[in-house]
Amino acid sequence: MAEPKPIYRTDGKWMAVVHDGNLYDTTGEWVGWLDGDEVYLLDGEYIGAISTDGRLLRPRVLPYRRRRRPPTEAPPFVPLKTVPLPRMFAELSYGTVDVFEEVPDIFALIDELRPDAGEKPLPRLVDTHPHIATQERLRKVERELLEEMVYGMLYSYSVTDPPVPVEAMVAGIAPEDAGQVETASARKRLRIAKTVVQRLGASTWAMERGYCGPDGFSPAQVEYAARALLLPRHFLERLPTELRQPSALAQRFLVSEAAAVLRLHDVE
Repeated sequence: MAEPKPIYRTDGKWMAVVHDGNLYDTTGEWVGWLDGDEVYLLDGEYIGAISTDGRLLRPRVLPYRRRRRPPTEAPPFVPLKTVPLPRMFAELSYGTVDVFEEVPDIFALIDELRPDAGEKPLPRLVDTHPHIATQERLRKVERELLEEMVYGMLYSYSVTDPPVPVEAMVAGIAPEDAGQVETASARKRLRIAKTVVQRLGASTWAMERGYCGPDGFSPAQVEYAARALLLPRHFLERLPTELRQPSALAQRFLVSEAAAVLRLHDVE
């Protein structure tokens, strides 16, 4: 069994420990795991790699790594009482950053994302949607543009509360008459939302604002924007924690639980 390896910040502060392919904070709490030298947090997010000199580093422009399913648990680890003094670290190039300098409270952020006692954790995407691992993840700038576009659509349609009247939108019915349109099933509402987004992709409104090019939206963008339209981010953010669960969202927004799970992962 390999000896625990202390991980330091560039200024010499002890920040973490690597042991048997897992990452622990200085109190011995499991906070991530390794694939080779690459480090992933418990939510599956890639954050960097362990350098040979004992730092957690990453390129300034973070390369894409899809979220990884974490191990179910890590072996118990007794926290180190003392660690050796760090070596004198070499200065980093502009293209490389020290993760603990860039995000000094990264473990605190992990704690905030852990469910409170009694709170139902978010289902894993690979369990709910096994095919999601093969789907192309949109870049952050794409996701933000689509969120902005959806917000503009809702504002222009005077939507202030769920469910979003996609049935009226696709039929071109005025906002004041939207309540007269019959609500479709959850599965059909998702198809309708995709149709609304696809039509928008062919409009000068979307192209002039830079939301899409002349070829409209890609299939992945349509999927994302349709979920964003049915479950708007600013609606989700104002809900109390106990209502941000798939079953509760499915009833409130008239969507399937699978769509609610995907949307929660969109905005996490």
